[in-house]
Amino acid sequence: MQHLIKKLHKNNEAAFEELYQLTHQKIYNFIYRYVKDSSSTKELTQQFFVKLWMKRKDLKSNKPLEGQIFTIARNMVIDELRKRARENRLVQNWADLQGQVSNCTEDAIYYQDLQEQLTAAIETLPQKRKQIFQLNRIQGLTYKEIAEELSISPKTVEKQMSKALKVMQAKLGSLLHLLLIIFVGIG
Repeated sequence: MQHLIKKLHKNNEAAFEELYQLTHQKIYNFIYRYVKDSSSTKELTQQFFVKLWMKRKDLKSNKPLEGQIFTIARNMVIDELRKRARENRLVQNWADLQGQVSNCTEDAIYYQDLQEQLTAAIETLPQKRKQIFQLNRIQGLTYKEIAEELSISPKTVEKQMSKALKVMQAKLGSLLHLLLIIFVGIG
């Protein structure tokens, strides 16, 4: 095959056709071994021969031709595999991002629903009990501070809170504790 290099340097198309006939199947098999997709392998094999024609003047007559052409094929395969890896990472990153956005949206909808449930349950309380509950659980006042602000006894505040929590527990069940932690910051 060494005799073909000098002919290729002189743009001899017949020499290129001879090289194609001698190496096409070997190059195809080499590329397929790594790419494992016949369509991509056909395309890369075609690109290989276009590239070989473009680089024909770079071929060294003092080096084995087969080694030079397989180096070109190997580099093309490496480039293809890197390109696929990049594309796979982009697809995976996009999927991850979509999952996160979806999760964020789902979480926002879920939290909005929970907030509405908590608000609706609070609204069912009698006015005074609702006020005591909000002062304690939302504003964070102690029973003593609420008693002073509303001019009632701390024992009354305690009884009203107990009744409020029973109603809230009946309406919200096991979510009550979670809701108070999430939206109010107190358990």
